[in-house]
Amino acid sequence: MIPFLDLKKQHNSIKKDIDLAVGKVLENSNFILGYEVDEFEKNFAKYIGVKRCIGVSTGESAILLILKALGIGPGDEVITVANTFIATVFPIITLGAKPILIDIDPKTYQMDLDMLQKSITPKTKVILPVHLFGIPAPMEEILKIANEKNIFVVEDACQAHGSSIAGKMCGSFGIASAFSFYPGKNLGAAGDAGGITTNDEELANKLIALRNIGQFEKYKHDLFGYNFRMDTIQAAYLNVKLKHLNIWNKKRREIANYYNKLLSDLPVVLPPKLKNGLVENYHLYVIKSGKRNELLEFLKQNEIATGIHYPIPLHLQKSLSFLGYNEGSFPVTEKFANEILSLPMFPDMTKDQVEEVSTKIHEFYRNLDRLGKIVITGGAGFIGSSIVDYLLEHFDEKIDKIVVLDNFVRGKKENLIKALKNKKMELVVGDIRDKELVDKLIKGANYVIHEAAIKNILCDEDPRLSLEVLVNGTFNVMEACVKHKVRKLVFNSSASVYGQPLKIPMKETDNYNNEAFYGAGKISNEQMAKAFNKMYGLNYVCLRPFNIYGPRMDISGIYTEVFIRWLDSIDNGKSPVIFGDGTNTLDFVYIEDVVKATIAALLSDIKQGFYNVGSGNEVSLNKLVEVILKCNKSNLRVEHIQQTRKSNYVTRRKADIVKAKKDLGFVADTSLEMGVKKLIEWRKKTKKNENTVN
Repeated sequence: MIPFLDLKKQHNSIKKDIDLAVGKVLENSNFILGYEVDEFEKNFAKYIGVKRCIGVSTGESAILLILKALGIGPGDEVITVANTFIATVFPIITLGAKPILIDIDPKTYQMDLDMLQKSITPKTKVILPVHLFGIPAPMEEILKIANEKNIFVVEDACQAHGSSIAGKMCGSFGIASAFSFYPGKNLGAAGDAGGITTNDEELANKLIALRNIGQFEKYKHDLFGYNFRMDTIQAAYLNVKLKHLNIWNKKRREIANYYNKLLSDLPVVLPPKLKNGLVENYHLYVIKSGKRNELLEFLKQNEIATGIHYPIPLHLQKSLSFLGYNEGSFPVTEKFANEILSLPMFPDMTKDQVEEVSTKIHEFYRNLDRLGKIVITGGAGFIGSSIVDYLLEHFDEKIDKIVVLDNFVRGKKENLIKALKNKKMELVVGDIRDKELVDKLIKGANYVIHEAAIKNILCDEDPRLSLEVLVNGTFNVMEACVKHKVRKLVFNSSASVYGQPLKIPMKETDNYNNEAFYGAGKISNEQMAKAFNKMYGLNYVCLRPFNIYGPRMDISGIYTEVFIRWLDSIDNGKSPVIFGDGTNTLDFVYIEDVVKATIAALLSDIKQGFYNVGSGNEVSLNKLVEVILKCNKSNLRVEHIQQTRKSNYVTRRKADIVKAKKDLGFVADTSLEMGVKKLIEWRKKTKKNENTVN
């Protein structure tokens, strides 16, 4: 196992000195603000290159005390970044001031200077840059902006012990700076501790009183203060460790350079290269990956600890919702939150450990190209079997196994005759309502394609089926996907969710207008997917196919049954019949295009989304029968019979496929005439084979 941080190993290397220093404190029994605190304050001030250091209880209390000493309160604004730990902003709010968040520069990971300029108002009293991960903030530029506006600059240097700019330490630029000595920091205590550095003597004296319940002299409380004192034992511990800080930071930089070398050939973003004069302490070694969650899980399975700093940006934290920011307010920060991953980093990390981390990350990306095990529910049906054949034909080398689950209510074993010849193919007869079976089959799967459903007409005849199959069955599939950490679920909803369209073309953002049980079940599927994604991180792509036709289709489709009915009539020399005037329009999409959309969704980086899958063309039944007659070279005339349709029968459909084209690269390549010709050819071939067998 490779830990994220090995404090025990570090402690053992200096145990004798630690025991001696702590033992001295215990012997003297001066546990609060003892001699060792004073000694550490002098030593750390010298290390940072400032006049004063004030030892306090935490990094958060350090920020609060600085702002309090500067007179920050109600009506004031403090500008800081959205990409930081929440303890940066809590002190601002505690004092009644308002944090003004800004985004970061994607190249430097630091404060966006243009946004900083635009965010300054007459109420702005402090700019609070954060040297996050130990990367120095652009202090020269920030100080210039602040000085022009007569604004205080307070550094959050809680992760920057030993980071520097042109030889000058972070924590020595602003009016005052806050440090955290949390155990995991580059300079960490044996518990909570913090520090404030400053060159302002008057401010330092005020801070000394504020940290000690507002007293300059014992029991004489001139200020409204706090109990934010540093424990003497923590100071003793820090005094010993401070002597090793430069060596430890040097080792961190060497480890980071080795990481950079080993990972440079991978599709990940390495830590930013700093300008000349900037020195990073590599408190954290942070990479970015579009497959962050999958990589994290893979490393976890291989006993390599990682971290995310931080998974939820400040403006999306529930406790800060009152600030009025929304998703999209800070796009760079939000993108970082979805992609950043902190790899193991500590001074005593060995070369072998770094190589092991690199080896596993390389292994992950090699395997990422593999599809592994794929489970396809309803895989013997019209759509599912077509997907199976396409996968085995085009991706056989990348597939370990395809498991098809089908109860053969709609599916047909003959649809899988070709696929079952492949040793990677496994057919399981069963139902998605069988929770234990679904769980068993999905275990170990990388991907799940969920096609199992129920006939539209059966939902009207027995509405409970739409609940049992479409809702309960789909819930079983999604639950198992979450449990077994499936990379992605691709499932079919339906254009039925739109019902009678409110406008043409129908867009994914249109409101539901469904009035049928089948559509209600599909809407439930979509809402469940959103809930599983939000609550458990399920990656999914939901496709909304329009009116699918092509080989292996049957007469059960409520709208596409006309293909089979008319072709049967023509084969028997009878006129095709249209019920009604034939002016109602649909969006017919060929099965192969639907399959390609499914594969595109599977291979895409999309982690959640809904997409129309149609031709983008509106075709009337009159036009469709005309094409079918033409492709059959038939002179038969169409017969129209007046018939009252059900109230929920959709009379018009046309898909807007702009989103699918943009995100999935999907375009329906098959023209209606070409698709009909392929369908006719398939029917002829099938009948010929049947006659041969007979």
